[in-house]
Amino acid sequence: MMLSYTLVLHRLETLLLFPVNNPELIPSLMPIIVGFIVLELYFGKYKYEELGWNSAVGNSTMLVTTALSLIIEKNLIGSIKTLEARTALFILIAGLIILIFDYFHIWRRKIAFNISSAFVTYLTSYVLITVTYSSIPIGIATIMAAVLFGGILFLVFNFL
Repeated sequence: MMLSYTLVLHRLETLLLFPVNNPELIPSLMPIIVGFIVLELYFGKYKYEELGWNSAVGNSTMLVTTALSLIIEKNLIGSIKTLEARTALFILIAGLIILIFDYFHIWRRKIAFNISSAFVTYLTSYVLITVTYSSIPIGIATIMAAVLFGGILFLVFNFL
């Protein structure tokens, strides 16, 4: 099966315009969007400043609580057979592992600080919420759209 570029662009549009098309979810998205913007601007201004272990733990905690909130809000516990539920559960488990590794300084700083960066954790949380609430199918087109979305954000914040 050939991947449709228009499908990827449609999914990218869904990611970009999700808050506009779903204003009732803006209160839930506000901490993620504002936190992302503030932290990206901060690390853009202070390019040589490194993330600390406390920030890595905080970022991974945010990822865990986002996944947990989605599982509770969308009542995904009883519907573990759905892709949205499995995706939220995967993010929850991955977030918990990252949190434990960050908390106990199990992995090297460089690895921890890249995986637990605000960019990665906030972007993952935003995409998870968008995919769950918009009910767009999770597949290669959605993953490619999420990567493009991340690439666009990376370019915007690195060339501001």
